[in-house]
Amino acid sequence: MKKLHLLFISLALIMGTTNVSSQKWLDKLNKGLDNVNKGLDDVNKTLDKVAPSTAQQSNTNQNQQQSQNQQSQPANNPPAKPPVCSSVTSPIRNLKIEPVDCYASGNDVVLEFTATNTSQNPTMYLGFGGKSMAYDTNGEQYDVDSNSMYKTQLPEGTKVKITQIIKDVSSKTTKFPTVKLDLYFAKPTDAYGENGELIFKNVSIDRGNSN
Repeated sequence: MKKLHLLFISLALIMGTTNVSSQKWLDKLNKGLDNVNKGLDDVNKTLDKVAPSTAQQSNTNQNQQQSQNQQSQPANNPPAKPPVCSSVTSPIRNLKIEPVDCYASGNDVVLEFTATNTSQNPTMYLGFGGKSMAYDTNGEQYDVDSNSMYKTQLPEGTKVKITQIIKDVSSKTTKFPTVKLDLYFAKPTDAYGENGELIFKNVSIDRGNSN
């Protein structure tokens, strides 16, 4: 009986010790879990702060990419305007001619170009005679009104705009194979200077949306 009694006492002591150890272990586990939860809370707070900045940076990158894509796209420019003519032949060595435009204006066609005095004379005069003509692709001839440019002063080295009016042109005409302007180039003191035909070849008429 004494031995059995001692065995029960021993088992009671062992179980009591085990319960105490288990409780301590659970306490430590709970404390550890609390620390883990606290750590996770800190991580979540940090992520909450970082996330808006990351999203903002992402939006900024997207905006920059869109801007670059827009810049890389070719501009929707209108088609280049064809040249006014294929060639210009001037009979005067010291007179530089540059075509500017040729367009319809009512029943007439306006031919514009610049003239530059490249001589050593500070002032020269440019005039046009009465034999100026324009020819269309059907062989029709048109008079050129040069009265407004009968005697134009040309300072040395300065471009001066010249306008010639080709009269009563058919609305179906889109090109002049040849335009001949009868001109002279003289000093103010000269009664007569150099003269000849200023010739424009293959002059295109800009009619806009009139056709």
